[in-house]
Amino acid sequence: PERIIETAIKEKVDVIGLSGLITPSLDEMVYVSQAMEEKGFEIPLMIGGATTSRAHSAVKIAPNYSNTVVHVNDASRAVTVVGNLLQRNSRVYKEQIREEYEKFREQFLGRSKQKEYLSLEEARKNKFKINWDKTEIVKPNQLGIQVFEDIDVSALERYIDWTPFFRSWDLHGKYPEILTDKVVGNQASELFNDAQNLLQKVFKENLLKAKAVFGLFPANTVNEDDIEVKAEECCFERCQEVSHKDPDSIQPDISSASLSTRHAKLDSASQENTKHQFITLRQQLKKRDGIPNFALADFIA
Repeated sequence: PERIIETAIKEKVDVIGLSGLITPSLDEMVYVSQAMEEKGFEIPLMIGGATTSRAHSAVKIAPNYSNTVVHVNDASRAVTVVGNLLQRNSRVYKEQIREEYEKFREQFLGRSKQKEYLSLEEARKNKFKINWDKTEIVKPNQLGIQVFEDIDVSALERYIDWTPFFRSWDLHGKYPEILTDKVVGNQASELFNDAQNLLQKVFKENLLKAKAVFGLFPANTVNEDDIEVKAEECCFERCQEVSHKDPDSIQPDISSASLSTRHAKLDSASQENTKHQFITLRQQLKKRDGIPNFALADFIA
């Protein structure tokens, strides 16, 4: 937080934007808002990122800062929001945001309904049950790390989500309906055609190269809620093959946290029988009858 404040003062910025991708960053955002208030800032504070929400911004951040705090739930909207905040007659826009957040905060804090939680043992009794004896589990043809080189980029075209693309140009609506929208349809269609022409140029001239790396490993549920993954000998052989083939490419390391994530526990140092335990959480909120309390481990035999 201190570095953000120091840089903002040094560069004389017009807006401070904070993006949170992991949960601990939420607390850091609160600290930044408090520091901005202490330093007497009078510029807007924008909040965004995967872990953030309008509720967190209104309840936890806004009360600490006397100037404008606004949550942006889509990065493509950031430019538009900044434009609104910095325009000469932005006072009405800022006041509207303040009133909306105050109203939201009052409603959020004034909720009378209390959530009821189950004990862990009770939640486990209400787990999502799959009859594995009657379930066919198909073993993949190849286990371990697998690498795809030189994927045909044009094959990825059908997976493109065009809706955020239009939003980044301040054209709001879902694709493909936006192309026939009465208000922005013509402009959206023209923009889409330009994008298609550029995309075809990328395909024709091979301007982009697509690769993929993924791993398939045997796994079992352990301790009711956790998943034990076994990295077999074939995985390490494949890693060595990839490493020797292209030293500059991604080099998967089965024995490192790059594969297991920070929540995994290394149970064995043996490369031929390495196990990683993924700790998952089980829902403990009391559900209505017939609704299970899920954990990711429920979907692993």
